[in-house]
Amino acid sequence: MKSKKMNSLINIITHLLLLTITCSMAALPSLLNSPTHTCIACICHTRTGCYSLKNCANYSISYQYWESVGAPTLSVNSDVNMETYLECMADDNCIINTIDRYVRMFSNPDCNCDDRYDCQDMLSLHLYGEGCIPVESRPYRHRYNNCARIKGLPQLHSNLQCQDEDS
Repeated sequence: MKSKKMNSLINIITHLLLLTITCSMAALPSLLNSPTHTCIACICHTRTGCYSLKNCANYSISYQYWESVGAPTLSVNSDVNMETYLECMADDNCIINTIDRYVRMFSNPDCNCDDRYDCQDMLSLHLYGEGCIPVESRPYRHRYNNCARIKGLPQLHSNLQCQDEDS
């Protein structure tokens, strides 16, 4: 009698573990043609001067950056290694998910002191990490604003007062 109960308990625990593992390894959500995609397209344009997500990945998503956000992969059963990293960096949706996960791991801070978390804050986080400083570089502001104008996003404005408050 005890062995039947024990086997039943082991089966239940095994199924729960398999369910947990399966759920945690779900496929990447599609962020293509979403507001997040629009924002990340401008982040990539700001960083590289072009609109290619793959070019952006080459210049701004290192293996360590990718790994720090859980190493998103195209297949739920993929190992974390250089091959799966390169596969992700060749896929627009995987690139978007990688950058989205990276900027979200900082708890949505208001980097430019405008009382909201938006694409401009995501840009600061992508460029500067947890330092979360406003984007003041003229080339970066110019590139971002060109893209924002095309994509219908708010323009980036200088906010030196914000930097002074954090000093």
